[in-house]
Amino acid sequence: YLPYECLQGMVLSIPLIPAKELEQPEARGKPDELEVLIIGLAGGMLPRFLRFNFPSTAVDCVEIDPVVVDVAREFFGFETDERLHVYVADGVDFIKKAPTDSYDILIIDANATDEDKTLEAPPPAFVEEEMLREMARVVKPGGVATFNVLCSSPPLFQAIIERIKEAFYGRVCYLKDEAVDADENFILFALNKDCAAWPPSNSELKRRGGYLMGGI
Repeated sequence: YLPYECLQGMVLSIPLIPAKELEQPEARGKPDELEVLIIGLAGGMLPRFLRFNFPSTAVDCVEIDPVVVDVAREFFGFETDERLHVYVADGVDFIKKAPTDSYDILIIDANATDEDKTLEAPPPAFVEEEMLREMARVVKPGGVATFNVLCSSPPLFQAIIERIKEAFYGRVCYLKDEAVDADENFILFALNKDCAAWPPSNSELKRRGGYLMGGI
């Protein structure tokens, strides 16, 4: 169970992968056989949710602060296993060192640490042009990059969208977190493929969500 709308939104990365590719096992494996990279661990709820509901999914988590990892383990029941790993490292460095076409889904869920409250998430380094190109290199063709963005400046938010479009074939959509305490919280999705039929309509997204997550 994911108690926060932003976490629920990030799970939509799965049905946003083009259904044609997900439904061809010879092309990408069964829907739950995905490779996921999450930058930012927090309490570990998102990787735990993915591993519980999609047992064949391989999840790599990267967290820069070892204290966060300790807290997730002690107070939130976070545990690693043969398909769920956590690395104490800088997310930017981890992505730069990752092999090309490593992940079906890349989720950026890290908070900024400086005092500039205009962009509270992610840290600015994750939405720079060079870094976005690195993300596109790491995400498999047809895969999805997802960004948890907390931005109070509409011009900056639009600039971030344009940068992501430049790196990801212009295929970007987003949801706004409508929770009362969400402020200007958005979940952005970028498809690493030039696909005219993407993003899908709401009805098609619901169909794909039911196909993948009907048992949840």
